[in-house]
Amino acid sequence: MKNSMKIIAIVAAFTCATASFAQTGSRIRNTRTVETPEAGQRFADCIADWKTPESEAFLATAPGTPAAEDSMETLLPFRENRCIQFSGIEIGGRTMMIDPALLRGQISQARYLARYPRAAPASIASAPPSEIAVEVYNQRISTAADQRAEILSIFGDCVAAAEPMKVDTLVRTSVASDGESAAIGALSGVFGPCLWQGQSIEFSRESLRTALAAALYRKSEGRTVMALTEGAQARIAE
Repeated sequence: MKNSMKIIAIVAAFTCATASFAQTGSRIRNTRTVETPEAGQRFADCIADWKTPESEAFLATAPGTPAAEDSMETLLPFRENRCIQFSGIEIGGRTMMIDPALLRGQISQARYLARYPRAAPASIASAPPSEIAVEVYNQRISTAADQRAEILSIFGDCVAAAEPMKVDTLVRTSVASDGESAAIGALSGVFGPCLWQGQSIEFSRESLRTALAAALYRKSEGRTVMALTEGAQARIAE
């Protein structure tokens, strides 16, 4: 499997919200440059272990919200290089750029594996395949603070709902390994059905893995939004 992949939407009788795909990122000064997915995951593993409560607080926030920004500032102090050094990153500059979406997925993987190092929890292992209805998709997009992030979250939630144990297998592989490629290939059959009409999402292996890891963590925590609340249903009916 190539290092970059493009997932093309399958045409289906669904409506689709319009989203803005702006680039996002946070900056930490006086550190080093992350150059590989393996180094990025080592950095996240260190952060998740060293600052476990702060990491879990960050994962409980919604992307694009002030709470998420504040939580990330607490998680990643402006001048802190302990985990940069731990990750073994070569000195290549004085600034490290972190994509919050990648970091969220990497920390999600770290916390999931810390909690369930040997096997998936019952919430994953015993979960029947399920789907996200288009009404849920539209409601989540319309209320999201960051529509781009929410589209990726919905895609990840959909894949994790359809094949939770295969996503569990993926996060237990080594980053950028043949095992990772095989695990992604085993999931490819649900990628198309987890896209809505007219939608295409371009992933690297790293961004795909992190999106699915974040979704798996949410599912294990019981935080995946699969159904509308009664209030949302009432508003749609009006």
